[in-house]
Amino acid sequence: MLEETFVRDLRKLAHDVGLEAGSFESGHDRWSCYRRAMRLPGAIDQLISLIGREPDNTIAASVSLSCLEQVPGVLRERVVSALPDGYSQDLARARMADLSVLDDLVSRSSVAFESTSMESWSQWLQLRAAKLSSSRKVLEYLASSGVTKRIRREALARAKEIGG
Repeated sequence: MLEETFVRDLRKLAHDVGLEAGSFESGHDRWSCYRRAMRLPGAIDQLISLIGREPDNTIAASVSLSCLEQVPGVLRERVVSALPDGYSQDLARARMADLSVLDDLVSRSSVAFESTSMESWSQWLQLRAAKLSSSRKVLEYLASSGVTKRIRREALARAKEIGG
């Protein structure tokens, strides 16, 4: 049984994002509401509040990881801090760090990344960088040393796409 104030706040969020409110006992129903809220900037504060009270840690972690990719950088710490201490928060904090690197990589392609720093990049970050980077050095490194075949293939395709 879900906490009464949590359900009340979730129903308000559902209403605000244009969904019909149900009992929200199903994690699928809560996830649908959260997913819709992520796309609406005006619902982010409510969403962050609910993430921290979501009774299913797996859903809370999944929502926070998706949310981190969609909110402005200044809100990312609030998303991470909303999670309880432990694995979910650690995972979200690591993703936030990856996103910071990715933001630098995409917005300022002239930022110099050393291969030693790229070696420590998560698989998630390597794949995103392979798909989005315009840096020849990054793409060359990932095409030859990416952790998976998919990353190497994506980096090679991206290098060809941008004229490398």
